[in-house]
Amino acid sequence: MTEIRRSLWIDAAKTVAIIGVVFQHLWGWAYDDEILYNSVFYAVGLFVMIGGYNAYVSFLRKGSCSTLKRIMGILIPYVVATAVYVAASGKGLIPSEYALRLIHFDACAPMYYVAVYIWLAIATPVLARLLKWSMGAEKCAVKIVRTLAGMAIVVIVSDLCTRYTDCFGIILGGGMVLAGPWLMFHYVGMCVKGVEHEILARPVSGSETKDTDDNVTISRKTGIALLMILSVSLLIWEYLFVVKGFNRGFGAVFGYGDILLTWFGALEVLLMLLWFVTAEKVIGSPKEPDDGSADSLDPDRGRGSYRLKKLCMDAIGLLGRHSLYIFLYHILFLRLYVDHLLTRMLNISHLLNRICLIFTVFAGPVIISVVIKRLRTLIFSK
Repeated sequence: MTEIRRSLWIDAAKTVAIIGVVFQHLWGWAYDDEILYNSVFYAVGLFVMIGGYNAYVSFLRKGSCSTLKRIMGILIPYVVATAVYVAASGKGLIPSEYALRLIHFDACAPMYYVAVYIWLAIATPVLARLLKWSMGAEKCAVKIVRTLAGMAIVVIVSDLCTRYTDCFGIILGGGMVLAGPWLMFHYVGMCVKGVEHEILARPVSGSETKDTDDNVTISRKTGIALLMILSVSLLIWEYLFVVKGFNRGFGAVFGYGDILLTWFGALEVLLMLLWFVTAEKVIGSPKEPDDGSADSLDPDRGRGSYRLKKLCMDAIGLLGRHSLYIFLYHILFLRLYVDHLLTRMLNISHLLNRICLIFTVFAGPVIISVVIKRLRTLIFSK
């Protein structure tokens, strides 16, 4: 059950991240409010931290990082998506044009993230072993010192790569060795999981319980208090970052001006990840009632409650489960809508036009994702 619960809450975090990504690109089409635009700068950073978190989850479970599998998992859909964009450009699928777009990761603006993801997948085995070494000490003080030292090493490497290795002509860190500044974000996500694993693996006290994987779950009161602190912190951060613009005085990450995420904003990303991790432990995910539960006295009510809760969680995580294809194809559906439907919809209603545009850029990629997954299931199940 732990894997299912983890998946549900990580899907919810991915939903928040992919909404941010899409809304960055809908500015000027679906809305023109600068405050709303500034409020979604967290998006890419949150995706990178979630990726680091998931990578260390996989490492703890398997003892390896499945680097090639992770790279192929995004590279194959990227190769197909690039072909679609080149073909849809009106020039036809010209091999030379396709090859250029493919190696420069620029068939559409967000494609740079594929390069970032590949760099981080390559770096993950080393980062995972560094973190394992940091957490492997017996004394808590030594663990803290090692973790801080490991973080310092990663920050220095990120800084050096950002300053001196932007040589592949790919925007926003994709052309930097080891993804430049995003390396640090990735390692922070790994550290969140590493620290969580260490804290929750300690002996159980009287006020705590264990889940099915023998991890300690924090007490409900402590968890609710943490969620409240994180929620208030996020609201304050959003006010300072979005409304007041205090972040602008901090400069871009590592001074790389094209990355619209400052150190001030980076802390917001960390708070968001911590919120979802804490929510997973405190709120949990729907559990199907068993014979020994209180709901066994009224099994119909218990099953009904379980189905309702699971339906809500599935709905929240829907976009997160299909985030790869939304990421790859939302620009395509944006272009199709703008080129073929925008003018016609303007004659009906500006509000309806915006609603239909937002629906199209999310629904279109989700449909593609569902169809591809169904086809894959049919092919490999035979």
